[in-house]
Amino acid sequence: MSEPLGPLVRRFRLARDLTLEALAARSGISDRTVSDIERGASLGPQRRTVELIADGLALGEDEREALLAAARAGRHRGPDGPRGRAPLPRGIADFTGRETELARLAEGLRAPEGGPAPVALVHGPPGLGKTALAVRAASLLGDSFETCVFVDLRGFDATPVTPLQALTRLISTVDPSVGRVPHREADAVDIWQELIAHRQVLVVLDNAANESQVRALLPRLAPAAAILTSRRPLAGLESIVRVLLVRLRPSESVELLRRIVPLRRFGDDGRLRDDAIDRLAALCDHVPLALRIAGNRLASREAWSARDLIDRLAVEDRRIDGLRAGDLDLRATIAPSYEQLSPPARRVFRRLALLPAAPFGDAVCAQLSETSLLDAQDLLDEISDLGLLQGAAQGRFELHDLLRLFARERLVAEEDEAARERVALALRHWLLHVTIQAGRRFEPEYENAPADVGDLVRLETPGSAHAWLETEADHWFAAFQASAWAGEHRLVAEVAESLHWFSDRWTHWGHWHEVYAAGVAAARALSDDDLLATQLGYLAWAELVTRADPDTALLLAGEAREVAARAGNPRQEGWACFYESWAHLTTGSLDQAWSAAERSAPLLEAAGDREGVITVRHHTAEILQDLGRPEESMAQGQLVLELVDRAGPELGHQVAGVTRIGVLVNIATSLALLGRHEEVVLRASQSITLQQEYPSAILHVRALRIRARASRELGLTREAETDLRAALDLCRDTGDASRADQVEAELRSLRDGAAGDGTSPSA
Repeated sequence: MSEPLGPLVRRFRLARDLTLEALAARSGISDRTVSDIERGASLGPQRRTVELIADGLALGEDEREALLAAARAGRHRGPDGPRGRAPLPRGIADFTGRETELARLAEGLRAPEGGPAPVALVHGPPGLGKTALAVRAASLLGDSFETCVFVDLRGFDATPVTPLQALTRLISTVDPSVGRVPHREADAVDIWQELIAHRQVLVVLDNAANESQVRALLPRLAPAAAILTSRRPLAGLESIVRVLLVRLRPSESVELLRRIVPLRRFGDDGRLRDDAIDRLAALCDHVPLALRIAGNRLASREAWSARDLIDRLAVEDRRIDGLRAGDLDLRATIAPSYEQLSPPARRVFRRLALLPAAPFGDAVCAQLSETSLLDAQDLLDEISDLGLLQGAAQGRFELHDLLRLFARERLVAEEDEAARERVALALRHWLLHVTIQAGRRFEPEYENAPADVGDLVRLETPGSAHAWLETEADHWFAAFQASAWAGEHRLVAEVAESLHWFSDRWTHWGHWHEVYAAGVAAARALSDDDLLATQLGYLAWAELVTRADPDTALLLAGEAREVAARAGNPRQEGWACFYESWAHLTTGSLDQAWSAAERSAPLLEAAGDREGVITVRHHTAEILQDLGRPEESMAQGQLVLELVDRAGPELGHQVAGVTRIGVLVNIATSLALLGRHEEVVLRASQSITLQQEYPSAILHVRALRIRARASRELGLTREAETDLRAALDLCRDTGDASRADQVEAELRSLRDGAAGDGTSPSA
């Protein structure tokens, strides 16, 4: 048997005629540490400590290796032989991913001797592999500690382990010679802390219920360290490293399934096999426990194909049932967290199943829970602390799919159908009521009127209204679709009408054609020709602007014109002619565009529609520009600006602001055609400045591009590139891929010093 570390260090020290203090000074470590090693109090110090001692002793290669080997042996033996290493739970051979988390744990558990003991917490929702990660980390770090102890605190069982019970287990594991542990917790704490003082002990405390359960168990001084796991973030613990577990990345989910299940079980065709693995990983929502259950079920049933299991899990109402294999049970894993919620929090959690799978905020939660905003925030914190909700951007929350299915089960089991329908209907009508109020913030006649939305939402300004409509789009749009399906035609039409002005501010949302198609269907169901002509016009706009389909837009605008004429509604007939003109302009049919615009203007004037007249005049300026008549186009633009000024507050700040921006961009474009580049920069800059108050993504991009081209012509390359980069960022932020490609081409052309790609800035 090799010589133990302590006697070996002492022999080497005495052979060199060194005192403890002299060796400590040479090695740069404390004389207490050297003494602990020689006395056997520290059998397996960290490798770095041993290397410093070897340097201080000026050991040769063979002696150094003997010293390192003795330290390694000491780490594995622990004091008095093997008693010091309580076995960790069995590790997972096919452990997958989590490299970043393992690195954070390794870094977080490093601390200089004499300082506070480092503590790392792994926390997160049930089923994400917190215990597996902690065991993996402890196994990888084992050689850095002389003793490793593991205690399952059973924090989410009906009867969790008490601190005194845990202390008894820890003390008896590390040093059985202590004998009977005192029944008074404070006395047990003193024994525990004295026992591990200055020792390299790694304490793994799994499944902690709360701070009070673990606080007394944590080592106080390095080189001892601790790893905790809990569903809660244990916010009351100070100076600890927190590692939040989230779902696996899709690629990691696929890799885990490949390690669990023989590939042949997914089929012989490579593409179909990969599709099946991807589908199974998605059905498991990339949750490690669900993936392991699904993989084990498939691996243990030779008669099953992957498609058999996928078909079973694809049925949402049976998916939780399908994620059970032996003693691995997803439902049983989630349930303890749900049971620990207060009754109001349980009610909120299960009602979250009524929401679409999208992030949500506290106002929606307050409506669901029928509480105040502050109470809803407290309930969300409670649910989140138990790992049943995950934080999202902008202070919002999200519920991942398997937890949503569990919530739906509890909702059906604990609230009768009448109650569920009442809550769902109240939520739907509240969402659509707020949507109507927010949309009207962009209409001239409503923009200064107080918004009647209660205490849960603030819509004082167009900016706050825009933010709410964009942030809550998934929720109000789902409510809108539900009302359309339920035949609430008047409500559907009112929502679609209220969003008309706003839709022009958020053109790249992607669902406007669905909103206005539902509006058209509602108008037909109500047999209301005035309403039908209006909604057909809006749908024509959506097909033209958001779907880039001028042919369909032309057909819809033509039908709108016919319906409006039949109803004797010159206003909507004029708007329909305008949409026809716009569609013709988009296809390059300039004569037809001019003719339709000429029909539109007198109809709108006769109806007294000031906004419509201004819109058509502005549109006419664009037609003149495309006809190659830039001077006339600019004159028409100046006329529009005069009409806006003359209309004053009656036009509405939003309409006036956006109109001015569009006219300035159009004038800048005409000036560019005339080669008057300094004036282009001036007009485009005026437009960009106005964007701060009246943002319009399409017009902003146009202004930036036309100014960039003028700057390039003036030799201001740096300014041109700055504008193009800003335009590119804006296109990407709004999801405008087509214009993003155009701007990228212009950037390449600018860098290459080419003459340009010939793309019109108004494209």
